[in-house]
Amino acid sequence: MTDSPKFRGRNALTNWAIITLVVVGGLVYIAHVRREQMAKAGTTAGMPLLTSDNIDGRIAPNWSLPTPEGTQLSLSAFKGHPVVLDFWATWCGPCREEIPIWEQLQKQYANKGLVIVGISEDDHKQDVLSFLKQTPLTYPVVMDQDRLSGSYGLATGLPTTLLVRKDGTIAERIEGLEDPGSLDRAVRGIL
Repeated sequence: MTDSPKFRGRNALTNWAIITLVVVGGLVYIAHVRREQMAKAGTTAGMPLLTSDNIDGRIAPNWSLPTPEGTQLSLSAFKGHPVVLDFWATWCGPCREEIPIWEQLQKQYANKGLVIVGISEDDHKQDVLSFLKQTPLTYPVVMDQDRLSGSYGLATGLPTTLLVRKDGTIAERIEGLEDPGSLDRAVRGIL
């Protein structure tokens, strides 16, 4: 009697329902844990997550990150300088469009102390090294590997840029691709 087609159909349907519930439950759990980790990272840095609503005037959290070549670089090394933190990735088309603009602005305002730091969201340093070989930059690049997401409250999209004044406070966050004129005005605002 257990071999009837009707019984096997109900059994398979029940199995699929259980599998679906387990998968959905697991995804909900993972999302919850990820949200808690981001919140914990923000409070561990001694401050709540930075959002567009509370960013102006907040002290930029310090960080120490490796360059693709392996040396460490810290935000505190640029104390007293206006700093642009450009979060980008080699696989991000809009990021690649914006990088020549940042390179030009770095050259244009270097004499005023401007420091641009590219913060790569790539998983593999070899991807970044290959990109930098094809597109040499005069500003430093560091590997984030999800270390700053919590303390900087980054959006999911790239590019994301933070402009930091000479006193270490954040002036502005720019999300998405911007035109050269807008980026130039934003940089002049922190010089």
